[in-house]
Amino acid sequence: MFAAIISALALGISAFSAHLLARRIAHSNVYLPLALFFAANAVVQFCLIVREPLVVPGMVPYLPEITLFKLVVELTLPPLFWIYVRELTSEHSRGWRKTDIGHFVVPLLPAVILALVVTVWGAGANSPTDLTTGQRFLGCVNAILNILALMQFCVYVVFLMVRLSGYRRKLMDLFASTEDLELNWFRSALWLIVINVGLELGAEILYALYGMSNPYYPWNGLARVAAIWFFAAWGLRQRPGLRIEIAKTRDDHSVAKKYEKSALSPEQLRAVSDKIRRALELDKQYRDENLSLRALSEQIGELPNYVSQALNTDINETFFDYVNRLRVLEAMERLKSTEDTVLMIANEVGFNSRSSFYSAFKKVTGQTPTAYRLASNAN
Repeated sequence: MFAAIISALALGISAFSAHLLARRIAHSNVYLPLALFFAANAVVQFCLIVREPLVVPGMVPYLPEITLFKLVVELTLPPLFWIYVRELTSEHSRGWRKTDIGHFVVPLLPAVILALVVTVWGAGANSPTDLTTGQRFLGCVNAILNILALMQFCVYVVFLMVRLSGYRRKLMDLFASTEDLELNWFRSALWLIVINVGLELGAEILYALYGMSNPYYPWNGLARVAAIWFFAAWGLRQRPGLRIEIAKTRDDHSVAKKYEKSALSPEQLRAVSDKIRRALELDKQYRDENLSLRALSEQIGELPNYVSQALNTDINETFFDYVNRLRVLEAMERLKSTEDTVLMIANEVGFNSRSSFYSAFKKVTGQTPTAYRLASNAN
């Protein structure tokens, strides 16, 4: 009974989230895969509720076609979330692609098996011990497909981590402050999924092979609700403005496409680099916490792709690293010569948070700002 209540709670969160996201699809198609993700999860929770009264501890699963149908839907969750992350971190909106069909080949396999078994052998039985040949076959297939689901999950976790790392590198080429733009909540979400999937698959495999009741009860149910709630809270809060902001900056590069074949000469590169150094090192434009590559390009009157080329080939630093190094250098001087608080100094040199300041400062000096100030005073 308690398991059914947990599944009902998870179903309610998923269905409500899918409804809210569906209303936003008209404004941005980035919400479509996430809305489908929550809708599919609602179906999974409904299957768990339906199956709960039919489970008899210590026996082979009754009506295993319900379990297999649940697995079919579960196998669509990783590709749906992957497509959502891909769209959210893309420079331009491309929508669904023909190649996306390939992501759903794995769920088609158990779906075909389920259809064949129901058609050829028939579904349903009169009691938990009166199993048809098809149902026995489904029980074995379910255990095998759970292992396949685990493999699929691991593959998509790798895809997501690689995608997020690449996204962060793009941000560092375009923005001086990336903390508000990074999708750090995805990493926390992935850890929640790892815990949840491990508990769920472990319980399913033990039940399918040995008829054991869930050894993780009720922790797996609580972990499932926590993961769904976390996804709902952050997924509904997330806006596609990140993609729009990157696209706005990248669009400036397309203006200069006709110049791409003729790279800047060494003299031209040095001239652009001098403008960059003058704006940042002399005019101290790095103090602007919202400084971006696009804004700097407008200030010095150069195209963004030329500024990017000069940074990468002549100055040999990313935009993010260069700007934050200058911020740290000024902060170091002020830590030695003033009594201002660390947070005050961080804000005045251009950092928009204490954590980003500490991270950049330690990267440049190998010390925290407080430790650096104490060491400087001692000397």
